[in-house]
Amino acid sequence: MPPRATFKWLKLNHEVQGSTVYVDIEASFAKEEVGGLFGAYSGISDEKIKQDVAETINRVIKEVSSEYSVSIRLRKLNIILR
Repeated sequence: MPPRATFKWLKLNHEVQGSTVYVDIEASFAKEEVGGLFGAYSGISDEKIKQDVAETINRVIKEVSSEYSVSIRLRKLNIILR
């Protein structure tokens, strides 16, 4: 999970084609604001948080695919950051 973001919800759809499971994932995160001298700010860009989320999701898919010997492919990923 990326720093300075809180997981809200995840929507997952899948489709089986042959021996491969294709997944579409939509995930929502709330960006946490950190107090500072001049008000609220976050030191991490939205793009960095989205990149961290995508890397985590891809890593989990790879681990589950390997552990259960099932071909799982990410077809679509949408990360919502509010």
